[in-house]
Amino acid sequence: MNDKIKAFTLVEVLVANLLAAVLLLILLEFFVFYQYVNRQINKLIDDQEKLRIKSSILYQAKLNAGYIGCRRLSNNFIVQPTGQTLITPSNIIQHFSEKRPPDFISGQPLGAIQVFRSMSAQTAEILNMPQKNELTVSYTPRFKVGNLLIVSDCQHAELVEVSHVSQSMKNKQQYLMFSQKLKSNYMQGKVGQLTVKAFYEMKNTRGKVGFYEDVLGGRREELFEEG
Repeated sequence: MNDKIKAFTLVEVLVANLLAAVLLLILLEFFVFYQYVNRQINKLIDDQEKLRIKSSILYQAKLNAGYIGCRRLSNNFIVQPTGQTLITPSNIIQHFSEKRPPDFISGQPLGAIQVFRSMSAQTAEILNMPQKNELTVSYTPRFKVGNLLIVSDCQHAELVEVSHVSQSMKNKQQYLMFSQKLKSNYMQGKVGQLTVKAFYEMKNTRGKVGFYEDVLGGRREELFEEG
């Protein structure tokens, strides 16, 4: 009788251990599944946040596109070109495939490239126009030879390239000479640098895809890593 009781108790122990092992395995699988689901949820939240930031950046760039100091370009606004650089309603916002990137983008972008053109938010006030290829403007922001500037008086706008700069701290003025004559008379208005920004995706040095901002004649910055 005692042997039967002992044998029955041993079976119970074995069954209990087996059940405990199965339960532990189920809990372990549940934990692994929970970790996987949690990672996927966090990744989804992170991806949505990056998409929100990306959309916000592109939306703001689109709002600023075509800004010429006092208004934005409309279809009937007259903008005079200089050289090969144009700023018109039709090209203030441009989309390129990776097969035809803008000249100032190096590397191998992935997918579409979005380019936005406008006048810099930092502008100088027009004080005088001594000659058709000259302007006297306020002292800041300070310009230099080679700058591409937008000259605007809310009725016309022109692109000009600076060929000579003379700055007077005493009079708080800058004297600008351009490589070509202005087509309109500007006795008031604003002068600011042409800003060209491009946004695109490209693989970074870590082999992951990053979202980049490139500025013509300036910096390249990885805004965030997409994955």
